[in-house]
Amino acid sequence: LLYKDVLIAMAIYIAATLYGININVAPGTEKENKNIQAVAVVKEVQSTVKGYKTTLSFKAMLSDSLQYYPYNILAYLSKDGSRSLLPGDEIIIVGLMTPLPLPQNPYVFDYGSYLRRKNIQNICYVKNWSFTDKKPPSFSLFRWAYIVHLRCANILDKYIAHKDNSAIAKGLLLGEKTDIDRETL
Repeated sequence: LLYKDVLIAMAIYIAATLYGININVAPGTEKENKNIQAVAVVKEVQSTVKGYKTTLSFKAMLSDSLQYYPYNILAYLSKDGSRSLLPGDEIIIVGLMTPLPLPQNPYVFDYGSYLRRKNIQNICYVKNWSFTDKKPPSFSLFRWAYIVHLRCANILDKYIAHKDNSAIAKGLLLGEKTDIDRETL
């Protein structure tokens, strides 16, 4: 019985290889870069100096470069001056989807493996993005916590006059390191 199962598995593998189907690669983890256009929902937001580092979940693909995509992606977006990006917002993105990085040296931190454990399958460098017309959810705990986080950061900026001291206070109290100078780190 074991030999029969092994022979069937080998036959399936050979047939899939002959027809050009790669069964060794999970959906969404292809090794090449792809241009995408999609509607996505913001799950997590981290504000950076240049823009946002976000975790997105796809709702629909607008381009036919990928099929249904049930995974999360790590996306880098530029800041839009109209309003801040919050968890639960639905956005339209156009960008370049890249695979997770492979480990460069053995026995060191593997960033790709770390992202996979967080259920992130690809990285997307977003060229253009905009909000959809859909209203955000009426209540979301993550959205509410992020709004409180932003308000606390604004209060610290307002009442601590020196910019370096405000940046250190935000780093210690809120875990926000974006304003801290490299020399201070």
